[in-house]
Amino acid sequence: MNSQTPKLSQRLLHIDWARGLAVLWMIRGHVIDAFLSPVCRQSQVFSFWQMLGAYTAPAFLFLAGLSVGLSYAKIDQMDIPFGKRLWFSTRRGLEILGIAYLFRLEEFLQWVPYSKWRDLLRFDILNNIGVSLILLGLLFAVIRKNRLRYWALAATAVLVALFSPAVWSSPLVNSLPWYIRNFFNSAVEFGHFPVFPYFVFVPAGAVIGLLTRRFRGDKLKLILLYYGLIAAGMLLMLGGIWAAVTIPHSHGWILFYNSPEYSFIRIGLQAVVLAGCFFLCLLFKPESFSFMRLMGRHSLMVYWVHIALVYGRLTSGLQKSLNWPQALIALILTVALMILLAWTVENWARIGPRLPFPAKHAK
Repeated sequence: MNSQTPKLSQRLLHIDWARGLAVLWMIRGHVIDAFLSPVCRQSQVFSFWQMLGAYTAPAFLFLAGLSVGLSYAKIDQMDIPFGKRLWFSTRRGLEILGIAYLFRLEEFLQWVPYSKWRDLLRFDILNNIGVSLILLGLLFAVIRKNRLRYWALAATAVLVALFSPAVWSSPLVNSLPWYIRNFFNSAVEFGHFPVFPYFVFVPAGAVIGLLTRRFRGDKLKLILLYYGLIAAGMLLMLGGIWAAVTIPHSHGWILFYNSPEYSFIRIGLQAVVLAGCFFLCLLFKPESFSFMRLMGRHSLMVYWVHIALVYGRLTSGLQKSLNWPQALIALILTVALMILLAWTVENWARIGPRLPFPAKHAK
């Protein structure tokens, strides 16, 4: 997720578009989950709707890693001691982790006296992004050459994927206190986003970020790179499906939660979707309006606000009480509200002075 908005000319359109798609897909899942009545949840349509949500969390992690691979050149060019390099490398991850726990605190306070204190330590997607960026920053700080980074990142992704079933079934890990254990697996409660296997998407994205940065100044090479991503993504998806149905599985293997095959399938899906966004955005001009890119530029804010809205006390009277048509209307209204919010924040410097506020508020 991203909370900073550099000048639009400095941004790659397809990355904003891909992040905006992840935001839209996230809202799609959360609104229906929050408002659909228990009776409507018994249908196959709801099961399929929820299954489609498997794209969202990997997308945010993949794009977070990609952003590090793209932007780390600035730190590489700094002639600074290792300690400062380490701080610059991990600072963003620490910020996201802090925001994640502030978000948990806000949710806890919002629902007092019905809050569950265990939720304060829940390891959710923002927590995972924060920890993952810290781990990725450590790797980038220690390994200075991009050629070695490619190998280290690829090896890290493969090892995390392969060892995830073992970590989930490990007696040692499962003997840890729950607030530590939920960093590593979902034995505490399904629906969390533990490091195993979700960290796998971050180094995978970082590899694509390094390659994109390398070829960014050559449009032809960039086009060839993304054609290659489509081919590689398809191979990963087909190979993952083949392995899932033909290779014997180890103890603790759960296909849709911790299996290496499912991780590789979803990495392949991320690569194909990102390439599709790249080719789609070749049709756009940087200055053209796109609500998808707009939400992508403000994904962290949209995440926080829409969660507080659809799962918060303000809408508690509607939660788990709507039928499908009503829930879909709620979805459309929520998306429209988030677009309006993102547009207002991005254009506040221009529209703020025109509002009928006292001058000290319009600066």
